[in-house]
Amino acid sequence: MSIVRTSITTQMGLLEQALRGRRIILGITGGIAAYKSVDLASQLTKLGASVHAVLTDNAANFVAPLSLEVMTNNKVHQKQYEGSLGHIDHIQLADSADLVLIAPATANTIAKLATGVSDNLLLDLCLVTRAPIMIAPAMNTKMWQHPTVVKNVEYLSSIGYEFIAPDFGLLACKHVGEGRLAEQDRIVAAVTAKLSGGGKLAGKRVMISLGGTREAIDPVRFIANHSSGLMGKALARAVLAEGAELTLITTVPLEDDLLAAARVIEVESAAEMHAACVSEWASSDVAIMAAAVADYKPRAASVVKLKKQSSSLALELEATVDIAAELGATKRAGQILVGFALETDDLVKNALLKLSAKNLDLVVANSAETLGAETASVTIIDKDSRITNVTDNKAVVAARIVDCVVCHSLATK
Repeated sequence: MSIVRTSITTQMGLLEQALRGRRIILGITGGIAAYKSVDLASQLTKLGASVHAVLTDNAANFVAPLSLEVMTNNKVHQKQYEGSLGHIDHIQLADSADLVLIAPATANTIAKLATGVSDNLLLDLCLVTRAPIMIAPAMNTKMWQHPTVVKNVEYLSSIGYEFIAPDFGLLACKHVGEGRLAEQDRIVAAVTAKLSGGGKLAGKRVMISLGGTREAIDPVRFIANHSSGLMGKALARAVLAEGAELTLITTVPLEDDLLAAARVIEVESAAEMHAACVSEWASSDVAIMAAAVADYKPRAASVVKLKKQSSSLALELEATVDIAAELGATKRAGQILVGFALETDDLVKNALLKLSAKNLDLVVANSAETLGAETASVTIIDKDSRITNVTDNKAVVAARIVDCVVCHSLATK
């Protein structure tokens, strides 16, 4: 429990230091996720930011201006032509902003930003301001993946707008997929990293392995596991939000935001992942070994497809290289190595054994039941056997794991 308090205290202190006195324009557009903006405004205000909400007309159908005024202690702006000579809202807001955050951003607003349409107060000030603009989209999965939306996001990114990619999960329309407004913690972390000129991992080189390996039996068959890579992707986004330089060693396809933001090494087998990890480890400050690497592989893969000739088939297997253990054995002072312990029983006991045997700095113990799921329940253990328990969606769990990495780094300086 002590590490939970330490982590939260450290995180809050770093966030307050970055946000105190900073003027943030919170643009809210007309999607169902607009109701989450009240909590977001409250959190940013509690961390010391001066938050000024700007609502589109449609946003006012989902969230009451009074709620935002109470949470921010600032006037909420809605009218495009409000103000008097020498005091025009969109000019004053634009000139005074340290950052503009649009959360949630609809496909409609993204399209208008991409084409320079200026038919409401929020769009006006986005054209006028020279402050950084961050966009947290929220929409139906198919809408988010539509070619016109993808094109608009790519264009806006190319001219300096920064996107906080939506989360995967159950949407208001009852579809399941990517499109949920990013979790509040992730938005706050991204804003903090931007305003602090970096983040808690700024200047650090982080390597993350993710996905499950495939070990060939013959040209068409392989031994694999149920790993989806979702936790590794969530960790990647949490690390990027903290300003790190990221390398991903992956067996699974990655979304465009990760492909654009990270150096990516694609592998398939345990041997390929081993070679990539060893090569990258030498120049990395942190390694997070989230991949589900096969413990065994066929001793000799057939070069031709094996034919079905009898009612049984015996495969001779041999152990693969233990990548985390090898990295732990070569770890130099200052490097941080994070391992995962996927268990079906004796979770903490087995995780502690792995922590010691592989010279890990942190181990994340999780149940096999979380493979492929949107949520996770993990136990994070450090070298002093301090324990953090987290149960939430994988984006939140990933942020907590990264917090623990940051705290460990601070403690060892």
